[in-house]
Formats: sequence, structure tokens, C-alpha cells
Amino acid sequence: MVSGMSFDQEVELISMWVAPFARGQGVGDELINTIVQWTISQQKRRLMLRVLAGNDRAAALYIRHGFEYPSPSEGDADAHETGERLMVRMQA
Repeated sequence: MVSGMSFDQEVELISMWVAPFARGQGVGDELINTIVQWTISQQKRRLMLRVLAGNDRAAALYIRHGFEYPSPSEGDADAHETGERLMVRMQA
């Protein structure tokens, strides 16, 4: 399952979940590819998400798909309060 919302200039990946029995089989890759394609179809330049600090497996998946941690001045100031870190993928 993956869900996202489209805003003025960006799409936010709100949630993503893969059933435990399906993990490690490429399902997460397909879900991310689907939301990337939807972001492109919406003509948005930025796809963003928040990942829980310490969820290294999810972060590695997102990094593999071109997401990066932006500089702290770009909106990650609340990470210490929420336990989530912002990740961003810019579209060409």
C-alpha cells in the first residue's frame, strides 16, 4: 500500500506499507516507482516523505530510489520532536 497527496509544487508520500510476507521481494520498489510515476504525471518537481529516525531499512530503500536528506535549513527542524526525518527526491 502506498498513498500520497499532491500539493502546489510537490507530492508527499504519506504512507507506505508492505506485508511482512512480501518484504524483500521488490514490492517496495514497485510502490515507490508507482508514486514516482504519479508525481511525474502530476507535473510536480518534488516528491517528499518523512521516515522515522532509526528505520534504516526504509531509508536505504528511499535512497536507492534517489531520495536524499536535505540540509537542515530546508524543513527538517521538527525532526527532534516528531522522530521523523524529511527526505526529498527532485524530478528532472
